[in-house]
Amino acid sequence: MSSKRVLIFIFFFAAWLFLLWPFSPLNIQDITAGVLVCFSAVLLFTDKKGAKEWRYYFNPVRYFWAVVYVVFLYYYLLIAVVEIILSVLKPEIKEDSRVEKFGTKLKNPQGRALLCNSVTLFPGTLSVEMKNENLHIQYRKFDIKKTNARIRKIEKVLKKVFE
Repeated sequence: MSSKRVLIFIFFFAAWLFLLWPFSPLNIQDITAGVLVCFSAVLLFTDKKGAKEWRYYFNPVRYFWAVVYVVFLYYYLLIAVVEIILSVLKPEIKEDSRVEKFGTKLKNPQGRALLCNSVTLFPGTLSVEMKNENLHIQYRKFDIKKTNARIRKIEKVLKKVFE
């Protein structure tokens, strides 16, 4: 293991002990679980060359934009609930289904997956598929211009979080 990985392991294990200590006396089971969890985290958060740049993970700006993303998501979920309630109260039977293609600028696979999962929460979305840099959205009766604007806003925030 490289020295950067060892330092990250020590940091994670110290954080584990700090979170555990006030609530229970330390015993061998807690320490063993902490070692296993921290070792797994080190393997997940590092690449084969060693640890990624620590500023990538501990950048407070990224965490700020992650909170902004959650606020945006809740806002759009609230709008989606209102749109669904209105469509139930004023039904218009349209049995058409379409597939629309949107290009994305996100390069990070986690960011693209989160964008796809966010889009599935919009009203009328049946399925979302990511092909290369494009989102293929199958939807029923919703305004494509509103959805495009929502996707662009969420994509902009996710770009600040992941890239």
